[in-house]
Amino acid sequence: MPNFQINLLQKHNKTAAYALVFEQTGFEVRDNGRDTGLWLEAVDEDTGALLAVCVSVIFDERVPEQMAQELQGVALQYPLGALRSIAVMPQARKQGIAYAMVGVSLHWMHENGCKMALTRAWQSAYGVHLSGVLNKLAWEKVLEQPLFFKTHESPRVKCPLCANECTCGLVVYTREL
Repeated sequence: MPNFQINLLQKHNKTAAYALVFEQTGFEVRDNGRDTGLWLEAVDEDTGALLAVCVSVIFDERVPEQMAQELQGVALQYPLGALRSIAVMPQARKQGIAYAMVGVSLHWMHENGCKMALTRAWQSAYGVHLSGVLNKLAWEKVLEQPLFFKTHESPRVKCPLCANECTCGLVVYTREL
């Protein structure tokens, strides 16, 4: 079990971080320089190898239109902190890395005046991978949309769990800060 260190994402790890998030979540993420964001990396203390990435942003007044459509009926408080993506290498899971990264992100959101935190997670046949971490940190499940990709067009997302036809659902969690 490697010892890990959490840092701001280092420039030399950006390409690997983008690839890890895509491989583990199906989302293409890039630092566009426009959002108020926090990019974290977890690296092996001995080797410096990238183990995980966590991306959080703050929405001051509203969420992007596509997200707003997905969140209809969810009461949001602004400024809103959003845990956008978290990806952990398979060999580094179950070691507290995600828990530590989400904790750092929540602290950052609170320090930057957020009243609420939100995250969207995918529910596959195997469950919600992040649910254990979120439950330990007092997040509340506020919305479930089964078979999300069958009812919503999202060309930027490729499910890493399902083969040709995605059967994952969307689960939304919130937490007051």
